[in-house]
Amino acid sequence: MSIRVCVTGGTGFVASHLVYQLLLKGYHVNTTIRDLKKKDELRDALLQYHKENCTDPTQLLTEQVLNERLSIFEADLMKEGSFADVIKGCRFVHHVASPYKLDVKDAQQELVDPAVKGTLNILNECIKLRQEQATHDVNRLQRVIITSSIVAICDTAEKDKIYTEDDWNELSTVDRNPYYYSKVTSEKAAWKLMKEMQTKHGQDFIELATINPSGVIGKPVLPQQVNQTHDIVAKVVNGEMPALIAMYMTFVDVKDVALSHVKYFYHPKENVSFVVEMKPSQLDKYVK
Repeated sequence: MSIRVCVTGGTGFVASHLVYQLLLKGYHVNTTIRDLKKKDELRDALLQYHKENCTDPTQLLTEQVLNERLSIFEADLMKEGSFADVIKGCRFVHHVASPYKLDVKDAQQELVDPAVKGTLNILNECIKLRQEQATHDVNRLQRVIITSSIVAICDTAEKDKIYTEDDWNELSTVDRNPYYYSKVTSEKAAWKLMKEMQTKHGQDFIELATINPSGVIGKPVLPQQVNQTHDIVAKVVNGEMPALIAMYMTFVDVKDVALSHVKYFYHPKENVSFVVEMKPSQLDKYVK
């Protein structure tokens, strides 16, 4: 298989699992990290994770596989042009990297602006690349898949309302749940830009899909890697919360989130969003 795929933020919780699954399925992967000094850290973590978790002897991940099919680039979401070389030759681009912090001093500067600007920087590089390619080229850039979140769809759920991919979170602001606001704002900016490009260049210019997972949990690829969802659960389990609120939360395994990104490479629907989650569970279940 000669298909090349880009994954932004390769050392991230979801992105590292996506890189791993893509390599197992035979894809060539271009991924990014902020500091090339950590290149070996990612490679070693992928090999160790495979050694500890893969039970299928037909699925190989070796130093040779990494040398042949994994390319690691240094890139910064906030720098225009930083991803030009990363996406070259890629048929699919997964934009996974995005700031996820709950404790911030300046939500606009630390969460919202990086999320929006980073997303638009990636998309603008994809647009530039696609404009250089012929529509009939089977290896052209076909689809960009963005890792969004269920919080882009809903803040506080209304009673008895069934939410779908067509809903938008209209409650969050930079002062109320700013992380939620960063996700809904960046996703809206992505759809707006891509629809403008499709109006200008045609529907088959670049397809866009978004994956909207609930709280993502699971074993990390990189040791000691803890995301915000893990941190919340850990604080509940360790008794660090001042009180246990009677509320339900929805979680999804990180492996399923990564797999959903791969699954929707070739989904027949164009320009679509997908929710990925499990059945809601009451918070006190995780203490018991």
